[in-house]
Amino acid sequence: MRVNWCLALTTLAAVAVGGAAASAQSSRGQKQIERLEAGSFLVAGRELRDPNFRETVVLVVEHGRREGAVGLVINRPSAVDLSRVVGGEAETAGADPVFLGGPVEPLELTLLMRSREPVERADPVFDDVFFSSDRGLLEELARSRSATFRAYAGYAGWAPGQLELEISVGGWHVMDGRAETLFEQSTDKIWSRLILLGTTEWAGFRRGGPTLCRACRASP
Repeated sequence: MRVNWCLALTTLAAVAVGGAAASAQSSRGQKQIERLEAGSFLVAGRELRDPNFRETVVLVVEHGRREGAVGLVINRPSAVDLSRVVGGEAETAGADPVFLGGPVEPLELTLLMRSREPVERADPVFDDVFFSSDRGLLEELARSRSATFRAYAGYAGWAPGQLELEISVGGWHVMDGRAETLFEQSTDKIWSRLILLGTTEWAGFRRGGPTLCRACRASP
């Protein structure tokens, strides 16, 4: 049997390149997973087409190897004003939108808030950011308007190991969370900005010496 060595060598080269690419993907995925914790941002990959998460940024509020993960989509404001969901507090709640936090329990309200001091009925996430599902606390904040906060309808949830698998195949990219990003007004620009910055970081590009990933971590 005659062997087409050109074809064989081409095939072997393709396999080697594919194997190297898969190995690099696996290595990048593992490094991403190692960064995953409460307070991380999940930035949807460009190829993620699930309509629930396409072009979203999620703040991880809970994460455990055995418990799975819980997060809130931070860049999808709804057409519903907060004043419509806090009953008699309509006049004091203002016109802030309720955000679509995720597909799980869409009628359940949760909130993120900033506080320099510990907050009763709320759990710390990172830095001065707290998370709570206490409806009474939400109404108090809406009434007083004395704290920076946002309300979310629904949340995102992953079974143990599920999120890690999605990260390993490139569905999500992990970045350090920043409070300023959570509460900024231009939510329509959050994903495009982070995916641009993050693509540079994940690719490991260099421009003029220092890696841009340092700038990326400082910029969100």
